Amino acid sequence: MALRQGDVATAKVQLARTLKISHNTIGNSQLVGVVLVALAPVQLDKGDSSGASALLDSAFTILRGIHDLPSVVACVDAMVALQERLGNTGERPF
Repeated sequence: MALRQGDVATAKVQLARTLKISHNTIGNSQLVGVVLVALAPVQLDKGDSSGASALLDSAFTILRGIHDLPSVVACVDAMVALQERLGNTGERPF
């Protein structure tokens, strides 16, 4: 709702709270990681490349920690796509 009203800062805080509650209540790290990967392109479309990168970095850390290889691959693919979209085509160690 906050995002629809143009209040991006409040929307970010609400999303962070929701993900934290979901993680603590359900205990599903995979769900949180996958949601973060899915939200990164949304952040990028809003012009927030650093926010998109932070989402992907967090997702990578979570997904790597639970050894979810398919989701880690999807996350790395999203990281590469982000860098390509930003014009960074050089090699970057992960």
